[in-house]
This record gives sequence, C-alpha cells and structure tokens, in this order.
Amino acid sequence: MIPRPTLMPESPAPPSQSGKATLVATCALGTEPALKQELHALRVNKVKGSRGSVAFEGTLQDAMRACLELRSAMRVLWPLHTFPAENADALYEGTRSIPWADHLTPKHTFAVEATGATPELRHTGFVALKVKDAICDTMREAAGARPDVDARHPNVPVLVHLHDGNATVSLDLAGPALHRRGYRPEGAQAPLKETLAAALLLMAGYDGKVPFVDPMAGSGTLAVEAAWMAMQRAPGLDRHFAFERWPTFAGEMQGHWHRLLHAARARVKTQDVPMVLARDWLDTPMEHLMESVTRAGVDAVVRVERGDVRKLRLPVGPGMVLSNPPYAERMGKDLQILGLYRSLGQVAQTWEGWTVAFFCAHPRFEREVGLPVERRWTLHNGALKTELFRYAPMPAAAEDGAAMPPEEDPQ
Repeated sequence: MIPRPTLMPESPAPPSQSGKATLVATCALGTEPALKQELHALRVNKVKGSRGSVAFEGTLQDAMRACLELRSAMRVLWPLHTFPAENADALYEGTRSIPWADHLTPKHTFAVEATGATPELRHTGFVALKVKDAICDTMREAAGARPDVDARHPNVPVLVHLHDGNATVSLDLAGPALHRRGYRPEGAQAPLKETLAAALLLMAGYDGKVPFVDPMAGSGTLAVEAAWMAMQRAPGLDRHFAFERWPTFAGEMQGHWHRLLHAARARVKTQDVPMVLARDWLDTPMEHLMESVTRAGVDAVVRVERGDVRKLRLPVGPGMVLSNPPYAERMGKDLQILGLYRSLGQVAQTWEGWTVAFFCAHPRFEREVGLPVERRWTLHNGALKTELFRYAPMPAAAEDGAAMPPEEDPQ
C-alpha cells in the first residue's frame, strides 16, 4: 500500500489578499527535502515538512509565486478549515461552517476532489459528494442560488483530505497538477513525472551551474528540467492556474500575477548556460526526446545524441550525471539488465570529477553497480518504491580540468 500524503493538521487562518495564512505544497513521498529547499529559497516563513507535503506561511501572492516557481511540488493548497470528521454528518457540518460566499458565486463553477480516509469515511467519491452538497447548500442560503459543478475545468477546485479523524478542506490554486508543464509529447510514457525529475536533480545536488548529462534520457524529462534550472526558467511560466479563474482574481490579484510573470520572463538566461547533454539509443525514445526538447524551448541548451551509455566518455569535470536506468519490468530480461548495471559501474569510474547519481527500482542495482554510495534516498515513483543513489565525484587526474562537451568513445 502506498503511504498517503499528510496535510498539516492545524486549523489555518482563512485566505485574504494581503494577510498571511498557512499554505501547503504537496509532493511525491520522499521528496520533501527538495520542496523544503525550494521554499526556503523563496524566502517564505515557518517551513515545516510532513509526509508528502510541506507547510509554509505566506500571503495569496506567495501562493501564486509558489505555483509559478516550485519545481518539485505537485499542488499548492490554501487550507480553509480543519475539523473533526468522524462521520458524514460531521463532514457536512464542518464544510458548512466555511464562508463559501467569500470564494464562490452562483455564476462560477467548482469541483471537489477527496483524498485519504477515516474509519467511517473510506470512499473518496462519497466524501467528495458530501462536501459538494454542503457547499451548494451554504451558497444557496448565502446567495439565493447554488454554483454548478464542472469536474473538468472548474473555476474553483476544492480538495478535502481526511487524516487521523480530521478533514482539511482547501482551495487548490494550481488546478491541473504542477507536473503538467506542457512539454511532454503526446503518447510518450515517461517513467518520471516532471516534478519528481526536478526533485531528483535538487536532491542529487544539481544547481544549474555545471554541465549536466543524462546518458539514458528516454523522453528527456531530466534533461529538460536540468536545462530549465540552468536557464533559471520558472516551470509554470507557460501554463495557466486555477486561481486565474477565481471570482476574486480580477483587480489587485491579477495585477500582482502579471508582475510576477514579467519578472520571471525577464530572469530567463539565454547566454552562458552550462551544457546539457541528453542521450539514448532506441528509436522511439529518441523521437520523444527530440520532441520534448523542442516543445520545452531548450533546443539551444540541450544537445541530443544517439549513443550507448557503456561507451560514453566525458572530459574532466566538474559536472553531474543523473539518470533513471531501465529495470527488468521495462526491459523484460533480468540477466540483460544486470549486465547493464555492472557496465554502468565500470564506465562511471572513467567520468573524472563528475558527481554521479542513479534512480532505480531494481533490488540488485546497488550491488551490481558496485560503487560506494555517498548518500541514498528512498522515494516513491507512483506505486513503485525506488531509491536515489548519489556517488562521490570520481577522482580526477587533472585538478583544473575544464568541463567540455562530452565526447563519444571513437571505438
């Protein structure tokens, strides 16, 4: 069973245009350190991690900036109320206590998503329906009419999360999850969500200031995320968010959002960006890789090559190699995959001065690679328990070797 994210249990202050409240950013289990690192970089206060989420104190403007800038977060939530919800009646009454007319009008649509469970409330569909009824009844009393539900494109998405007998009802500022950056090719079955790829980069220590190589790039998610980091490009720059459809968006909130977008666009670097190399061997991944690079607008930064990782030769670092090697479920032949892992360990020893990290679910990966692990993290890639291994930089023969574009072994 996959552990469920835990939202902060404290009852936060309600949102306002200028006042501060407790916000929650959710993430993949195990990637909380990356998300905390990002929130500290945004200079918000009271950053506190939990399982699958990180709470922080901020204003509505901070929440919008989090949607725009956070690379490893899946959602940004503004909790409205946390209350005991031991049964359906308590859930209904607790939801009714929220002043929904502050956030909705009868002319705007909404939708409710439910996560988690309590001993008596185990069906998320029923929980969402009960919260929906409470919102509609409250709005009918306050405004004389109820808003419509739009499950696909609501103006105001609402999330209710059940945990330890409590319910937390929140506004979802993002709408579609933040991993939807817009560059993934149609039909590409990428093994990594964009937010998880960004978290791996941050946890492995990539800062966008040194060359980056993914020698088994697949559809290119790690390479694109690394390029955007190197370019200082905000991951939410070319997508829309749910808060842009809120009834309260027009005016001061919209003006602040446009200023955030303008500043983010002005910050994007196009010159003196460290090299990013993405390589693969198979035809279909190469097609998706090239399309991802084009759709993400990083053609000038990411170099795409076809090549066998076992023949990859790199100049003396510094730099970072990070990859998600295939495992038996994707390859189908366990002996073949174990041989690849042994080859990875051998070739990685030739990458002098480079920090090397691999993200893999195979239980024998560490043993077959055979390199001393500097640090490891246990994460979840969807339902799959996976480990991120980081190795110390390979000893460099030349202390002052400049990082140059990689070169293929001529053999």
